[in-house]
Amino acid sequence: MNLNCPKCNSENTQKLSAIVAGGTIHSRSHGTSVGGGGFTTGGLGGGVMSTSTTGMSQTELAKRLSAPRKKYWALFIVALGVISAPTVVGFLVGVPLGLYLFFAKNQKYNREVYPKLKADWDQSFYCHRCEAVFIPAA
Repeated sequence: MNLNCPKCNSENTQKLSAIVAGGTIHSRSHGTSVGGGGFTTGGLGGGVMSTSTTGMSQTELAKRLSAPRKKYWALFIVALGVISAPTVVGFLVGVPLGLYLFFAKNQKYNREVYPKLKADWDQSFYCHRCEAVFIPAA
């Protein structure tokens, strides 16, 4: 298999998934704090606090070359229906209809468009010289 860039013939190519994995950092931290003190009335008090954070950061290149994502329906559509429906009937008809249409559109994308996009992404390479994205010829 020839992994040279078809546009500029550079050998400086890399699989998209490797670029994204190398440019993505997942972080997690946990912490515990203990404190105590006295009150002016003579009493004592104390407490324990536990914290946990998680995060992810990506290089700009990893972001730009990330895999396509499936589409999901979101609750903000309900909020749009509430705002745009001036009557109870408009709300009762508009919100469920809007949700159904949005959900059906996304399900169709996930079923018909996404698998091909993801399969192509899984096979794609990036040229570090001319920035072309390509699928190598077999």
